[in-house]
Amino acid sequence: EMSFVLWPVYSHSREGENRTTTLLWPIFSLTSGGGKEGWKVWPLAGQETKENDYDKSFYLWPIFHFEKRHLYTDDPTTIRMVIPFYVSMASSRREYTGVLWPFFTHTYDEDEVYTQWDAPWPFVQWANGNDKSILRVFPFYGRKSWEGRDQGYLLWPLYSYARYGDDDHRKK
Repeated sequence: EMSFVLWPVYSHSREGENRTTTLLWPIFSLTSGGGKEGWKVWPLAGQETKENDYDKSFYLWPIFHFEKRHLYTDDPTTIRMVIPFYVSMASSRREYTGVLWPFFTHTYDEDEVYTQWDAPWPFVQWANGNDKSILRVFPFYGRKSWEGRDQGYLLWPLYSYARYGDDDHRKK
């Protein structure tokens, strides 16, 4: 359900028990009910919480962003961003960190037993894990191997190859 007066000056919406009132959309808003609470003075600051689901906040959008997701699970995820300087996503089984994102990043996934480094992406990349490996120093050498597939290059674009199962495709 939604009502408004001289939109975007004033609007009010309702979804179940949750109600949101907005003034000068998208600048000012207030949300409450149905397990969800939040407010926003965009782009300066904002905060929103959904019971047993997430907790999000931002400051000077899109530069500072903080979030906790999947609060209803045994593996919640915490996200911290100061774009473009720092990005971090962490749970009990997976970690991702980026500095001067996306150029310098590190990923570790415990479930996949997988580690990846990019420094600086996309020129230098190293990764290793269950049935997956990457080594790339662009444009001199690159090789990516995963799930029975293999592709790579030497002095790109002079020589590249791709193998899928028993098939072999080479380009010179």
